[in-house]
Amino acid sequence: MADKVPDIVVGAYWRVDVQGKVVGIFSGYEGGGSKNKLVEHRYVNAQGQPMIKYEPGPLELTPIKLSRGLTGSKEMLAWRELVEKGKIVEARCNASIIMLNNDGSEVARTNYINMWPSEMTTSKLDPKVGEAVVETITLVYEEVTYTRTGTTPSS
Repeated sequence: MADKVPDIVVGAYWRVDVQGKVVGIFSGYEGGGSKNKLVEHRYVNAQGQPMIKYEPGPLELTPIKLSRGLTGSKEMLAWRELVEKGKIVEARCNASIIMLNNDGSEVARTNYINMWPSEMTTSKLDPKVGEAVVETITLVYEEVTYTRTGTTPSS
């Protein structure tokens, strides 16, 4: 019997919890990775050849952009307004973004330290087109931990 190939993780939407309280459900997710700047060291090896060696430099955490159809929910807007009013200490919160599958079960959780909303926008509103207005919020953070918590629907 052949080994079973594991199912891929399928995420249908994302829930944002700020300090244990649900503040939003989103259908779009972009970003959230990390990278190191490269530090380049040039040297001459024992054979006299010029060489380049790369070392990891400072860690950069990629901002997260979440999007959803505009709703009457005010939690994300209130969080953003703290930043706009200069209350950044109050706005920095520990938060989690939870990937949920189609049946609402948790698939993966990412925990963030000192997260805060750096930008909030809405899409162009054209009543002639009849499309939903989409709001996008950009979140930045200082530390992150990743966890796989659930399984895919067919597991």
